[in-house]
Amino acid sequence: MSAFGAPREEDRRRMNKFAPPTGDENVAPGPVPAEQAGAAQPVPVPNVAWNQGSAAPTSQPWAPAPGAVGQPVPQMVRPSYGTFCAVTEKDGRSLGRWLIWSIGLACAALFTWIGIEGESWLYTAAAIIGAVVCVLLGVTEASWARWLVRVMSTPDGTILVRPGATLMYLRVLTVLLASAAGVCFFYVSLFSVDSDIRSIAGTNVLSAAVVALYLVAKIIGSQSRECIVVSQQRVDMWGMRGIHYSIPWSDHPRVTGQRNKGKSLLISAGQNVECLVVFTTLRIRPSRLRSLLDYYQTTPGALDRLSAPEARDEAAKVLS
Repeated sequence: MSAFGAPREEDRRRMNKFAPPTGDENVAPGPVPAEQAGAAQPVPVPNVAWNQGSAAPTSQPWAPAPGAVGQPVPQMVRPSYGTFCAVTEKDGRSLGRWLIWSIGLACAALFTWIGIEGESWLYTAAAIIGAVVCVLLGVTEASWARWLVRVMSTPDGTILVRPGATLMYLRVLTVLLASAAGVCFFYVSLFSVDSDIRSIAGTNVLSAAVVALYLVAKIIGSQSRECIVVSQQRVDMWGMRGIHYSIPWSDHPRVTGQRNKGKSLLISAGQNVECLVVFTTLRIRPSRLRSLLDYYQTTPGALDRLSAPEARDEAAKVLS
């Protein structure tokens, strides 16, 4: 173990043979040749102490036992992280936002026209509210804007990157608007004199309820610890389901791949260590995280200035 609690090279090679539950559905197990696995014995569960703790484990419960001479060494099973896409400056700019906007606004325009033609002004107002909901959905669920990420400087000389509160506020606002539109549609479905509008309004009620429930689930599920902490000794990353990686700068952490629209990131460290971290609420583009890690490893004095007042502005500029 190093002076900063980082695992030794031998430990890192062993740790890389197992992966913690990452939340990425594309992870699948695959065999590892015995000459790469060493003399280690198969284990029922992976060791996640290094991945989820802030320091290397003091003991290895799955440490290899010395094998008998001449005995065949069993193969170990390691996860295969699968295929990743290259990290580019255009990552995170998916068409999801425009798809939500185009379909949602087209439907809202149609329903607005139906309300005007049927002289149902309450239905028309609900359709207009639905258009606003679609715009907000595109922002909250498919945007990677810098203002959705908050950068903080702590008194102990660290930089904290976490989801911004704006995302939560927008989701709450969208739930309220979707609920208001649903109530209006429900009223129209009961008391409108136009039978066609009543039937359409019943479908609109279900759509508004689905959107509201989806966002409520997102709001409840977003109370996570997803964040990135930069200190002088290491970078810590908390991903989906509390998976934690603590990587010292001496291991040169770098972002080498991304998938799932930039939510799943492959982080390489040391010689043979790969970490899969999944961010669901932290809207940081893979290229911006790569720039952040590169900045503190290549800029002279950047780590020494973490306690300075300008440290937060430097990190925010790199992420912009």
